[in-house]
Amino acid sequence: MAIRVDVQDGNAGRLTIDGWEFTRVAIVSEVVGVGHARIFAAAQALIAVVGTIGASHPTVVACKLQEIVPSSVSTDSIKFSLVYKQEDDPDQPTSATIEVGTSLSQVETNKDANGEVISLSYTYPADYELDPKKRGKTVTQGGLISRLQPETSLVYKRVESTSPASKSKLYVGKVSLSGWALDPSAEDRTWLCMSITGSSDDNGVKWDVNHVFQHRADTWDQTVLFINPDDGKPPDDLVDDVGKKVIRVYKAINFDGLNL
Repeated sequence: MAIRVDVQDGNAGRLTIDGWEFTRVAIVSEVVGVGHARIFAAAQALIAVVGTIGASHPTVVACKLQEIVPSSVSTDSIKFSLVYKQEDDPDQPTSATIEVGTSLSQVETNKDANGEVISLSYTYPADYELDPKKRGKTVTQGGLISRLQPETSLVYKRVESTSPASKSKLYVGKVSLSGWALDPSAEDRTWLCMSITGSSDDNGVKWDVNHVFQHRADTWDQTVLFINPDDGKPPDDLVDDVGKKVIRVYKAINFDGLNL
């Protein structure tokens, strides 16, 4: 069989919002056989030259061969149309849908809105009956309150070419190292990766992936306080790194590794 590819009559191309599309014309002559056997034999010979479905276009490599269509059949030759369409480059993911919002989350603290330590004092009356030793004494203690504080959530959705299983194991439950692509000015440990999930309806060729993050302005570290067993409250004069300590609850990772 003789094969001619890129026959000028019929070659076409166009640029759309989704990228380039090309049609190449090829003629396979001297084909032997009967009926569909001739088409099959000619197509196999053509595939040996141009590649099978998924092969790159010779000029625009991002365009992949989508269809091999016999467009005309004569007694001694078969003409084929080779249809190429541009696919997403896995190193350059498709545009994303981003959702942001701020809601209130309840936290427990020993400080007021201005960051001042809560301090309460009480002077027992001179005729205090329950514990005569406390008569006339002034006792000072700290306090704990529940407060609703604003936290910002961010959901980043896009189509990806690989399963998010590996990166979900690596990033979920970790906090950010300083600024990253979606918040360049962020402070250390202020963003927490809450979840990364994905679904595919084409056997894993493409994945709809959701990335969910939560921002806490005073970081996701937690302050642990000594609690006075006599009253169940933290003293108001706790010393840093002695009676109160900041505990790093989550490990940190560079979120820019997600290529968002």
